[in-house]
Amino acid sequence: MNIVVIDYGMGNLRSVHNKFRKLGVECGISADPAEIEAADALILPGVGHYGRAMDRLRSLDLLSLLNRRVLEERVPVMGVCLGMQLLMEHSEEGDAEGLGWIKGNTVRFRLDDQPRLKIPHIGWNSIEQVRPHPICEGLAPDELFYFVHSFHVSLTDPADALHRTRYGYDFVSAVQRDNIFGFQYHPEKSQDAGIQVFRNFIHLVKKTAYVPTESNTLPSVTE
Repeated sequence: MNIVVIDYGMGNLRSVHNKFRKLGVECGISADPAEIEAADALILPGVGHYGRAMDRLRSLDLLSLLNRRVLEERVPVMGVCLGMQLLMEHSEEGDAEGLGWIKGNTVRFRLDDQPRLKIPHIGWNSIEQVRPHPICEGLAPDELFYFVHSFHVSLTDPADALHRTRYGYDFVSAVQRDNIFGFQYHPEKSQDAGIQVFRNFIHLVKKTAYVPTESNTLPSVTE
């Protein structure tokens, strides 16, 4: 199995890469179309500005390749932090168009009426699992994860939500549709819980073939 972390000039690529390597998975960091073409799964991490991230993906001429691999060939993809936000159609940050793989927008936290809560949202916070999915196996219903972000996603279809978290108000902290996964929190910084998310993703990628279903799920990692 070969996982490729997409190198589009944003931060946090190396720490995600190292976690997969420690779990015994062949994992590279690359913007080379040939390596992305050969990957069994793709990781889109990132810490930085939404608009500049999309500009970078365009300048690398990766958008059509990524669209084909993810939307047509159904290669599993995981977006982390900024990477999850890029899955949306649009962001208020930079008034930028996104990948559009999941319908929705990325919006800034509205906390003007709660001055004690600072932006960015930084630190440990619990998640609430919206629906069961194999990617969540082994996690507690109120598992703690580490967050660093000023924006969050607003979904068009609530069925795409996987986790919710409360910071002033409830926001979507994980998404899943077919072969597309997104986590607003940082699994690579979330100790055992984050390792479990990565381990579950690896098990899902190892499945021989992925066939989208109406239930919006992949096969169980315990099968």
